[in-house]
Amino acid sequence: MAHSLTVVGLGPGDPELRTIAAQRALDQAPRILLRTGIHPGIEDLLADPRVSTCDDLYEQQPTFQALYRAVTDRVLGLLAETDVVYAVPGNPLAGELTVITLRSAAESTGHVVRVIPGAGGLDVIAATAGLDLMTDGVQTLDALEIRDWLERAPFNGALLDVSPTRPLVITQVYKRSIAAAVKLAISTLYPDDHEISVIGWEKESGVTSARLIQLHQLDRARVDHLTSIVVPALDWQQNTRSPFELFRIVSRLRDVDGCPWDREQTHKSIRGAVIEEAFEVADAIDEGDMAALSDELGDLLIQVALHAQMANENGDFDAADVFDAISSKLIRRHPHVFGDVVANDAAAVLRTWDSVKQSEPGKEDLAQRAPIDKLPASMPASLKIADLESSDGSTADAASVGREIAERMVTLARAGIDIDRAVERAYRILER
Repeated sequence: MAHSLTVVGLGPGDPELRTIAAQRALDQAPRILLRTGIHPGIEDLLADPRVSTCDDLYEQQPTFQALYRAVTDRVLGLLAETDVVYAVPGNPLAGELTVITLRSAAESTGHVVRVIPGAGGLDVIAATAGLDLMTDGVQTLDALEIRDWLERAPFNGALLDVSPTRPLVITQVYKRSIAAAVKLAISTLYPDDHEISVIGWEKESGVTSARLIQLHQLDRARVDHLTSIVVPALDWQQNTRSPFELFRIVSRLRDVDGCPWDREQTHKSIRGAVIEEAFEVADAIDEGDMAALSDELGDLLIQVALHAQMANENGDFDAADVFDAISSKLIRRHPHVFGDVVANDAAAVLRTWDSVKQSEPGKEDLAQRAPIDKLPASMPASLKIADLESSDGSTADAASVGREIAERMVTLARAGIDIDRAVERAYRILER
């Protein structure tokens, strides 16, 4: 027999914030199931004989997914007998994953489901921290998501998907190990001395309060199941760890009142800088200097940002097009990672890569080109030849060969001959 399930929110802790509709549903319910009885402001319900909780399931289930299934099964068991009110802390439509699972399961078995919204924790957090959830552009993250992101390091993309120039609210910081994970994760974007607010419920006074601490102190802060963190926005000039800020800085340099030198540059005028910076990256790699490599990669990235900004000014493309092109290409050319193609070794990967590449627009004739013509036209001939000959197995003495080549190049240069063009022409003759 089908019965009705009413899901209500009990508010963030103050019983006066419980809605009239929620209270009416509770008053009329033949049976009430609380997701948890460990929540302030529900003493009247805990003393009610119609009420039971799911707190025992938290101890029995090894994962949250298993817990959600167990809660769903318990509610469905009660629904087989009578109408049920399932009551959760805060707003049932904000971060209540059990409600999502339960609603689908109850409706699929023929029961009528009604969800009554309520005041949520975000409302109280915003009021306590003085935030406007809309106009301030507030972002929200679950601390468990942050912990899971951190546990995937170093294969998690290295940066949280948040904007440090907008306020960030982090919920469910319910124990110290979670607080420590949050600290480590957001320290990738914010300075250690950034002042944050720890929002919690003061049981003695019955009010929500905020404590100001510095980010590096978060793993030592007092937290419980009602703790949330508010991270204020950074000034844009402090947001130096975000890739977006680099592109904003470059656009500012190119603006009408920006840097005179940057404003004068064109794609052609800084063409050589791209090559120079790439060689400096190579030098840092050859020297094994990781600090220098980090610095030189930044210099190379400036070139990307400058060219993208110039193109944007001309209406050709913008930074988003650059990211879209390379991300789409990587996904498309790795069907063995992002699709259902099988490639068990590096050779198979290369075959897959080449096959996909040749099927792309403009690449159809790639297989018909001479090997040297598959390399960039502006690549120095010496590097092209080194690339093509790198696997020939030669055991010639590098020093003596190098001296001989150097002598001949000096002779050609003194004769006014373009060495690079001469070398490439010679190589093409040898290929025949």
